[in-house]
Amino acid sequence: MELAIKVEKNQLSEREYRGLKERLSYSSLKSFDADRAKFYYEYIEGHKTRDTDSVATLVGDMVHTILAGQDLLDKFHILAIKEPVGQMKDLANALFKYTLIESPNEDEPLQNFDKIFINAVDSVKYDASRKEIAFKGKTLDVILDMYKNSEAELYYKELLDNRKKKLVSMSLIEKAENIAKKLYAHPYTKEYASINSEKNIDVFTELTVLFEVKELPYKSMLDKVIVNHENKTIQPLDWKTSWDNEDPQKAYLKLGYYIQAGLYNYALHQWAKEHDLGDYEILPMIYIFCDTTGFADPVLLKLTKADLDAAWKGFTVRGYRYRGIAELINDIAWHIQNRIWSTSYEMYLNKGVVKLHIDYDTSN
Repeated sequence: MELAIKVEKNQLSEREYRGLKERLSYSSLKSFDADRAKFYYEYIEGHKTRDTDSVATLVGDMVHTILAGQDLLDKFHILAIKEPVGQMKDLANALFKYTLIESPNEDEPLQNFDKIFINAVDSVKYDASRKEIAFKGKTLDVILDMYKNSEAELYYKELLDNRKKKLVSMSLIEKAENIAKKLYAHPYTKEYASINSEKNIDVFTELTVLFEVKELPYKSMLDKVIVNHENKTIQPLDWKTSWDNEDPQKAYLKLGYYIQAGLYNYALHQWAKEHDLGDYEILPMIYIFCDTTGFADPVLLKLTKADLDAAWKGFTVRGYRYRGIAELINDIAWHIQNRIWSTSYEMYLNKGVVKLHIDYDTSN
């Protein structure tokens, strides 16, 4: 009980957590690993924009919210209109994206709509090679006439009116509720989904941890953490939703969950020390994958200490090298401290020289 009181005093809401933009996270490490330039523009220059959520992402977010015991309507808004489809929906979402760029403060009147509309149409109408892929053969004026008084315009206005929430249909809410019910009842997952704080056990949902690495500020938000005072263990859990939940290893590598697991493990060690739990064992992450369609049974991916060690040091799978957390953190710290972004740390050390590492087969 004392631990719960202490944690509650320092707990952040999701909105407060998202607002700590100066702090790095698992997502920013993954972004840096994938694209240094994108990381620079989003996290250093502050040009990060709100991405359009896929159906799978929305369902996953709602399942997370339900499992955390929170009210869906605090984070989501039920659509009051018919949702547009196809290129018109793409246009509405693009308009919303560029509106947030031009007018990030919702209290300020909307300005430069003409500019916003031109940018939105351009992003939907053409691909990267300037090939026309939507609204083919239609001028800007024609597209504007199509937009006025349409479902897309109503949808855009509803997005604006509820910009702090995510818009969802009633059918998506029902789907998320059914998935959560399955997790609460399924023999694979009910012990994790249903557990609550009781004697000798503290359970925390969406636990926020603020910490530093290499003198840089980081943050983590863990879906669920179970503190067993009798066994002196701390077990982190993370819910994942996917259209195909029976190949968790593929998602683990492709989506960088190894970075998340390793960083969260580090964060929990710092958290444990701050809360006088330094002698507790931090158990490896358990990922619980659930099927977004609600058809397939959930799958548990239980990591080991060897997995966490590899996540920090880096590893190779089928000839591809996955950079470890230690390398990513060191590289980010170097870039920030030296304000050099045009080249990688490794390339800087090698003075721009690259040598081939090819295992030639010369048997022929």
